[in-house]
Amino acid sequence: MKPAPFGQPNMNHSFFSKLARTAASALAFAVAAGVHALTLDELKQMVKELEAIAVKHPDYAYPIECEIVDRPVINAHATAIYRGEGEKPQAKMVVFTGLVDFMKDDKDLIRAVVAHEVSHLACGHVSPTEPVARDLSQFWTRTQELEADATGAMLLQRSGHSKDHMAQMLLKLDEARGRTGSWINRLSGTHPDPKERASRFLDDPRVVRSVLEFDMGLAFMEARRFLFAAEMFKKAAQREPAFKEAWVNAGLASLMDYFDKLPVAIHEKWLRPDFGPAILEVSLTLNRDPEIRAEDRARYQTALASIAAARTNAAGHERLDDLEGLAWVLDPEAQRINAGVEMLTKWRPSEDETRLRKANNIALGLQRLGKNREAAKALVEATKATDEFNASVGENLGRLGASTVVGSDAGHAAEMLKTWLELTPSLNQYYGAVKKEYEAVCKSANLQAVAIQPAPAYLCRVVSMMVDGKEVSRFLPIGDLVAAMGKADIRLKFDDRYPNLNEWRWQGGQFTCFSEDPSFVMRLTSYLPGSYVVLRTVDEGTRTDLRITVGMSEDEFGKVLNPKGGLAKPLAKGGQTEDWLYYPGLQLGVLIKDGKVAGITTTPVQDDED
Repeated sequence: MKPAPFGQPNMNHSFFSKLARTAASALAFAVAAGVHALTLDELKQMVKELEAIAVKHPDYAYPIECEIVDRPVINAHATAIYRGEGEKPQAKMVVFTGLVDFMKDDKDLIRAVVAHEVSHLACGHVSPTEPVARDLSQFWTRTQELEADATGAMLLQRSGHSKDHMAQMLLKLDEARGRTGSWINRLSGTHPDPKERASRFLDDPRVVRSVLEFDMGLAFMEARRFLFAAEMFKKAAQREPAFKEAWVNAGLASLMDYFDKLPVAIHEKWLRPDFGPAILEVSLTLNRDPEIRAEDRARYQTALASIAAARTNAAGHERLDDLEGLAWVLDPEAQRINAGVEMLTKWRPSEDETRLRKANNIALGLQRLGKNREAAKALVEATKATDEFNASVGENLGRLGASTVVGSDAGHAAEMLKTWLELTPSLNQYYGAVKKEYEAVCKSANLQAVAIQPAPAYLCRVVSMMVDGKEVSRFLPIGDLVAAMGKADIRLKFDDRYPNLNEWRWQGGQFTCFSEDPSFVMRLTSYLPGSYVVLRTVDEGTRTDLRITVGMSEDEFGKVLNPKGGLAKPLAKGGQTEDWLYYPGLQLGVLIKDGKVAGITTTPVQDDED
C-alpha cells in the first residue's frame, strides 16, 4: 500500500503491505478464533517504550495512538490520521489480531513489528515523498522497508532488547509467504525478500543467504534462463554444502541449459524430454546449426559434472536416479542411451505424475535408438493407468505417430492428443504436426475429430537482456554485472535518505542499471543499438523466441507485442523521467521515439493501485 497524500482520512505505511491481501486467507488456519493474548495496554507499553527513544518526526502529532483491530489479517501499519485544517496528522499504530495469532503471541516478535512501524513514523515514510518515476516509487518503497528495519533494530537494542528479534520476525514473515507463487515477483516486489532483510541482522547469515540465492535460482528457472539458474543454485550450494536441494537443482538447471541450447535440428530429431519440476521446498537464442557442436558437448559435460556434485553432496536424494538417467538418455554421442533407459526402467517412483515423466524419458531413449513403435506404446501404456496429463507425453506421442496405435488404444491416444492440443498454444512448433496426427488417429479409429481452440501463448517475465554480446540479468550481485560490462563510467546515489539505491552507467549512459547495494541488480536499461530482450513462452515446448531490439521499427515491434497492451509509465532517466510503454506482466519497458525502439528496460514498477 503506497503512502496516501495528506488531506485523506488515513495515511499508513504497512509493514506487510500486499501480504495482508495475499497471505491472510491462506493462513487463516493459524488464527485461533476469538482468543488474542496481546492486550491494548501491552501494545501501548511497547509503543511508549520505543517512542521514548525514537525521533519525533515534525510532520506528525505525538504521542502515538494505538489500536488493535479484530480481523484475521496478518498485518500491522503506521498511520497518520488527518484531524482538521491546520492540525498535524495524528501518529497512530494499528495491529491486527491475525498478526498476533500468527506470531503465536510471541512478545519479542510482535515488539519487532512495532519497532519497524514506529521507525516508519520516525523516518517520515507516511509522508508523500515518492518520486514521479514509477520505477523509483517501487525502489524507494523497498529502501524505506530496509531503513525501517535498520532503525527498528537500533530501537530494540537501545531499549534493552535484541536486534536478533528483528531477524527472527522477518524469517517468520517469510514462513507466511510459503513456497508458491511467482519467484520473480517475490524478489522484485514492493518489499525486499524477508530473507534478504533478515540476513542484515544475523551474526552468521550464511544459511539465510543460501536460501535467498536458491530462490533467485527459482526466479531464473521461471524466466527459462537456465544458465543463470544453475549458477545461482551452485552459489547457494557452495555457501552451504549441506544444501542438497541446491545441488540437485544445479544439476537439473545445467542439464536443461544444455538441452535448451542444442541446435534446432537436434530438437526436431529428438523427442521432447520431461525434466520434471525444480525442487521448491528446502530442508534448510535459437541457432540453426545442423549438428551438435563443441560448445554443446562442453555444456553436456558441465551438466554431468554438476549432477556428479549432487551425487556427492546430496547422496540419497530421490531425484538423482531420475536426473542421471535422463542425462544419459540425452548423451550427445549416444553412447549411454541404453544405460540411461536401463536406469530409468529400474527406477520405481510412487506417484502417477512421476511415473509419466519416467515413461516419457524412456520413450525419448527408445526413439533415439530407432525404436519409435516401442516408444509410442510405452507412452500409451503409461497413461492408461492414470488421469494425470503430461504435456511432453502428449507432444511426443503425436510426433512418434499415434496413428500407429491400434485397437482400443487408438481412442485413448486420440484423447491424449486432443487434451494436448487444448492446453498448448499454436506457437508450439509441433502444433500443426500433432493436430494432423490427431485427425489421422481419429480417422483410423473411426472417431469424429472435433474442432479445437488452442491455448493462449503466455510469456515469461523478462529478467535479462543481451548487450554487446553479453547476457546480463537482474537479481545478480552488482559485482557480477561489473565483471561482465567492465568498470562503470559513474555510480550515482539518488538521495541521502536512501543510501542503498544506486544508478550505474556505462558507455556514456547508454547502458544503465539500478541496484540495491549491496544486494542485487533491480533494473537494466539499454539504449545501445542492437541490444535486445528475448521473450519466451511459459510453455517449454514452444521454441519460438521473440526479440525486441533497440533500433527495430515501430511496425516491427508491433508484430512482437501489441502496443495497446502496454501502459504509459514515466520511468527514471538520471534526474528526469521518460515516457515508456510498460508491460507489467512481463516487467518490460519499451521506449518508442521517431518510429523506432529507442530503448529497452526490465524493471519492476509499482502499480498505481498499490
